[in-house]
Amino acid sequence: YDMLASKGMQLPGAVMSFDESSMHKFIGSIVECKAAFDVNKFALKVKRCYAEQAIFRLTLRHIDDDGTLREILDTPLLFSMKYSDKDTEYYVTPEAPIRLTHGTYYLGIELIAAIGDRPQILFPLYIKHSYIITCESNIVEPWNYNIGLSVAGIKRD
Repeated sequence: YDMLASKGMQLPGAVMSFDESSMHKFIGSIVECKAAFDVNKFALKVKRCYAEQAIFRLTLRHIDDDGTLREILDTPLLFSMKYSDKDTEYYVTPEAPIRLTHGTYYLGIELIAAIGDRPQILFPLYIKHSYIITCESNIVEPWNYNIGLSVAGIKRD
């Protein structure tokens, strides 16, 4: 597979915490697609999942010339994780490859549910220019860190 989006530079020992206050917000980064690309999988690492179960949603939005973000996934890409006290790698594979054309995209992740006495998920922290989008208002805020979500697939000519 080819990589479309890199994770950025990891900060050793630093983590980003997702909990109930993180819900209804996407964190993600801008991805430049220079040629047609078929997305086959998304990958991320979780340091710890203290929730009994956590459910996340991925978003992949095309950024139009006027700055409008337009969701390109017909079906939400959801994935869940269960309690784990060790580093765990997660892979999210769409049912069919997602064809991207030349352009600019926003790739983000949102916590939509966290169940348990301690609903907290810790991700390794990466230095990478990112954006937080509040779901209700669609307000886009720049941020300097990310959780290392990467995209793999096949470049098309």
